[in-house]
Amino acid sequence: MVGVFVRRSSSGSYQLCGGSLLSSMHVLTAAHCVNEAGLSVSVGVRMHDLRDKTKEIVPVTSYKRHPQYNSSGHMNDVAILTLERAVSWRPGVGPICLAPDKNYEGQMAVVAGWGTLTYQGKNPNALHEVAVEIKTQESCSQSYQHTSHLQIKESHVCAASNGRDSCQGDSGGPLMVLEGGIWYQLGVVSYGIGCANPKYPGVYSRVSFFASWIQGEVRGHC
Repeated sequence: MVGVFVRRSSSGSYQLCGGSLLSSMHVLTAAHCVNEAGLSVSVGVRMHDLRDKTKEIVPVTSYKRHPQYNSSGHMNDVAILTLERAVSWRPGVGPICLAPDKNYEGQMAVVAGWGTLTYQGKNPNALHEVAVEIKTQESCSQSYQHTSHLQIKESHVCAASNGRDSCQGDSGGPLMVLEGGIWYQLGVVSYGIGCANPKYPGVYSRVSFFASWIQGEVRGHC
């Protein structure tokens, strides 16, 4: 888990999104986190609390959004950040593996980030995590069927539980499942309508759908 920091030309650096380490040189995040010209991007590694002065800040030399990313409908909402230098693996710092292409519906997963704890609320300084249930594609599609510009596709995975959800500022962070003692990343926080809204589960970019593109951009992935 990393924090994605951005700096605009006229402002200081601040934590905008989350992300995950895929290799010592690459971070997976959401395309909408870096969908703005003139951004200076860096990531915070080994960082539980944003105020922790021992965190490692690594500049990002380049970032690449998915070539079919569509901001209006949050389609193909994934991006790869390339770091200025390699991160050293040590306790608390390591890569996450991509989840295989299988059905996780009904299983519990974990999403983490520094996002707001309520819709339009305040951001915490400490990293939070919450367990959410993976929803069926059919139920999620039905939830969003009346929205004009949001459509649930094969490239999405949805998750939520009663009163639990990702929220504003969690974008780009990982949706993770634990299997055989290993954490696998199933999704990337993309969008939702409100937070923990019982009518609308959180929507994530399905990592397995983008596996070929991700692995083509990242060499030496686990």
